[in-house]
Amino acid sequence: MKPAALPHELLSVAQMGQADRLAMAAGLAFADLMEHAGAAVADALAARWTPRPVAVLCGPGNNGGDALVAARCLLAAGWPVRLALCTPPSRLPPALQAQAARWSGAFEPVGGGVLDGAELVIDGLFGAGLNRPLQGEYARVLLSVRARRLPMVAIDVPSGLDGDTGADGGAVPAQLTVTFFRAKPGHLLGQGPRLCGEIEVCDIGIPASVLDLIGLDTLLNTATLPVRRLLPRSGALGLALAHGGWTIVRGPAPGPRLDLLAMARREARQRGCVVLLTGPTPIVADPGGLALIHPLALPDASAEALRATLMPWMAGPARERGLRIWQQLACALQLAFPAW
Repeated sequence: MKPAALPHELLSVAQMGQADRLAMAAGLAFADLMEHAGAAVADALAARWTPRPVAVLCGPGNNGGDALVAARCLLAAGWPVRLALCTPPSRLPPALQAQAARWSGAFEPVGGGVLDGAELVIDGLFGAGLNRPLQGEYARVLLSVRARRLPMVAIDVPSGLDGDTGADGGAVPAQLTVTFFRAKPGHLLGQGPRLCGEIEVCDIGIPASVLDLIGLDTLLNTATLPVRRLLPRSGALGLALAHGGWTIVRGPAPGPRLDLLAMARREARQRGCVVLLTGPTPIVADPGGLALIHPLALPDASAEALRATLMPWMAGPARERGLRIWQQLACALQLAFPAW
């Protein structure tokens, strides 16, 4: 699924956990959430590949439970499946023990051996909440997946990818990432696009009404929900355009700034969309050569903080510091920032 086709709400790791809890408070059992998630992974595989030997890597958390369900569903559909557990079943959390008890095949250790003969891999080791680099056998088995050039399907995120920031803690690229209810910023930021491959967001029964209780602060900038709905207007000339995933804001461009506009245009052509902070108002440019000033009045404290910590600076969308600038600028403007 392309970013433009994703639901426009993005949830942080903490917000997704809150969505799970709200769904359970509304009567949806945790076991059902796991069952629906694992079945969705199996369905996503079956929609893209014909039956072939699959190695399923199961971690110690909820991702491992989803992987156990996916393995069982694929085995029932006639796929040859080998399943690797990070620990003996008796040491798993209760929810995962219940899923392991329903597995009719053998359990293998997480390691390169389980990959022998595999033509497809399911990465269910760690989810979006992992905040440390992969280590030990987990890192080695994923490096072996890459070395063998095996196509991989990641559950939630490729293991090692931070779901909030897109920081890479040792993940290897997946051809497909199956996540649930809503995508996370980390799917689309930082190394997320490189590592996630195609992203499919699956319905697992969480009601959309929980979004009203979470306090959304991150939206995907798409053709169907452009960020212009969130931006204050700049008189009759005010116009926000979505280009390359960044917001291009049109407003009157005073003559004294034409040299800066030209600089922004040059940078945009070379690096993609650019935000140039030169004072309390930003200049925004896109690769097509449009570079304009949006004359907004920032709150004094926010404007002073921006001047003291960020300016002057130019950044393209692929640069981490550029993201931080845009986040802080949007915060100063009291906007939900576009993560894509």
